[in-house]
Amino acid sequence: AIIPEELEKERIRKRQFKISMSDEPGKYNEDELRDLLTNYLSEERTTPRRIREILLPLCLKHEAVNREMIKKELLKRGEARDDTQAGIILTTISREIGIAKRDYLRQIIQYEKDPSKPWEKENYRLVEHYKDLVKSILDELSKQKEDK
Repeated sequence: AIIPEELEKERIRKRQFKISMSDEPGKYNEDELRDLLTNYLSEERTTPRRIREILLPLCLKHEAVNREMIKKELLKRGEARDDTQAGIILTTISREIGIAKRDYLRQIIQYEKDPSKPWEKENYRLVEHYKDLVKSILDELSKQKEDK
């Protein structure tokens, strides 16, 4: 059977899984936020691991972390072989933070957006109020990893 191109495109579009995106931060109390972040950051998936090991430590060290700083760290750690691959990895990190259901990440991580590139996040920073919480979670997860 021959299927008209428009019908086939519509069928493919319906099958594609859409991920809701948002810039809205969560509104969790400290205990809920701690639990959500601990569960997420203890995942061994690549992107949560990169947020845990690269983005958050950079944000703890610097007032603002730009895209170049993240790419440089990805290269330094051997996570990327070149600047292009580092940019692609940074895009996955950025996208992860923008997933609507991960609003707890946006509750602790702020970023700016250039109106000429609204898809691109820049100048990541930790919300001052949550720096101690983030440090404590990272320390706890690091200690758990050492104990294994």
